[in-house]
Amino acid sequence: MSVAKTKSRAPTGAPKKPERGVVADTDLIASFILGAGSAASRGVSALEHIDFLVSIRQENYKVMFDFWQTTGWWMTVLVAAIWGIIRFRKTGAERNAAPTIGLVLSCSFVAFVMGSIITIISSSQIPRVIVSWGGPNCQAVLDTVRLSSFRDKYKIGLICMVQDPTIDVMTDENILISNLYTIVPGMQQINVKGSIKIPDSLTPSPGMGVGYLAFVVPNEIVKEKLKTIDDINKLGGKILDPLYYR
Repeated sequence: MSVAKTKSRAPTGAPKKPERGVVADTDLIASFILGAGSAASRGVSALEHIDFLVSIRQENYKVMFDFWQTTGWWMTVLVAAIWGIIRFRKTGAERNAAPTIGLVLSCSFVAFVMGSIITIISSSQIPRVIVSWGGPNCQAVLDTVRLSSFRDKYKIGLICMVQDPTIDVMTDENILISNLYTIVPGMQQINVKGSIKIPDSLTPSPGMGVGYLAFVVPNEIVKEKLKTIDDINKLGGKILDPLYYR
């Protein structure tokens, strides 16, 4: 004789344990998008040294952009974190499973910021750092105001070279390279000891000139490793000139 098994049921009046809405809560997702997107945009701008590239003529927009670069981004991340904690504590019927205005605004804000940064990177012209040059020796005055993102991890230097159209400028070793200096905000003068040898292939003439290039290299790089302009690029440095900046 078989005995039918019956499933035990909890009393109908027993309260159900509330479930936290981690995935389904669109406001929680919105807070994550806002925080992660803001942090990512700041990371991209730092990686691309956007403070060096940016050239914004409208003063009001420039003030807003500078505020975002220094303070606005981490304030937004903080607000997003607080918002996310509040939404994470919501349970059951308090969750928002449908799209909300918070999700729309978060996505729109992150898209606007990232779009602005990408536009600046793709359309900005490289500013000229050298503001004056010449003299009896190889010397120049550099405007380092826009090099703030390079200041902690890079040193600055100056290259002087004969403008020889018969030689590849990137591999030419007939150049003078200055000592490497800590980047000081403002106008920074650099002098290079020595003189450039005029190649036999060139006939000295009144129109022959000397080229000047400013550059930055990581702090751990020493001057002895730099023989050509191409060495600077290979060792993680950058030539601060519109023709050679990468």
